[in-house]
Amino acid sequence: MKITEKELLEKYNTTTDNILDECDWKTHFTGEEVCHLVHNILKQNNEEPSISPETLHEVYSLKVSSLKLTPEEWRENYGVPEIISMIYEILLSL
Repeated sequence: MKITEKELLEKYNTTTDNILDECDWKTHFTGEEVCHLVHNILKQNNEEPSISPETLHEVYSLKVSSLKLTPEEWRENYGVPEIISMIYEILLSL
């Protein structure tokens, strides 16, 4: 991929900030929404992901499940940078 992890995180934050400015009722993004946003960011960056957003979400969900964390442990240890990093690593491994 041409985009770096840092650039992806910055573009993701900008994208979500724009969404939250328009949708003030939205309080969080699901894993599925995050994967779709990342996929769209890559396409907008002239990258053609070799995986569909749905498949990316499936792989991401399996990775999260394999961590065997409680919801509390997840919230304490995984913020946006860690989640984007995990998705970036998944994309690099394809």
